[in-house]
Amino acid sequence: MKLIEFKYLLKVLSYFLKHFPRRLLIAMFFAIVLSILELFSISMILPLISLGGNIGSDAKLLNAIKSFFSYLNLEYSFLVILFTFAIINIFKNIIELFMNIFISNSLALISRTLRQKIIDGLQNAKWSFFTNKPHGIIINLLSQEIDKAVSLFNVLITLSVCLFMLIIY
Repeated sequence: MKLIEFKYLLKVLSYFLKHFPRRLLIAMFFAIVLSILELFSISMILPLISLGGNIGSDAKLLNAIKSFFSYLNLEYSFLVILFTFAIINIFKNIIELFMNIFISNSLALISRTLRQKIIDGLQNAKWSFFTNKPHGIIINLLSQEIDKAVSLFNVLITLSVCLFMLIIY
């Protein structure tokens, strides 16, 4: 990524933090929770492989998972681990569904807010503004440019999810 693109990304982040901080932070929280659940989901693969293939292993992760299962008084067997893997993935999918609903709701709210600001500005504009500007600029501003600006929120959240997943992997 070029330095100038990173600079614009930081400007977008600061804009959304300034104007929609709760929405952005909740979406980031969802992304972090999703990444943590992905970590737990991935950590169940090694025990499944070692038990399914009857492969003995002294890996630290495997020993930590064994001790975690014994701490919870759960049997360390293939079916229990497979069931745990399935439960984690189901929970992860539910969190992802809620995150996507929240992001869609946020996109609609941000779009409505930006359109309202433009309409308020147009209502307060002098008549000379309308006579000197082509009509397409105002229509384009209300229809396409708002959608492009709102899509930046979605891009920002997608980048944060990717970043958290990269850290997990």
